[in-house]
Amino acid sequence: MSRWLSPEKAARHAERAAKQAEQNRREKWTGWWIVIGLVAFWVSFGIADYFWLRHQARQRHEQRYHRSGRTNAPVSTPLDGGQNHATNHE
Repeated sequence: MSRWLSPEKAARHAERAAKQAEQNRREKWTGWWIVIGLVAFWVSFGIADYFWLRHQARQRHEQRYHRSGRTNAPVSTPLDGGQNHATNHE
């Protein structure tokens, strides 16, 4: 058997090597795009989570310290001394 490849066999070998190199390059880029997509997803998820938690914290703060709408205040405001509920004729 000859040590050197025939021209046809060398061409097929080169073609196979080129296809394999192209496939490896595509797989490498696909892997990078997957990594980039995952990083973008987790960053956007983290930002959305931050704003959601900030919103929740503000709501809890409003409920604890600013209970303007949830108190047991009387339905009507108290009248001044000279006013009467029945006859308020200004």
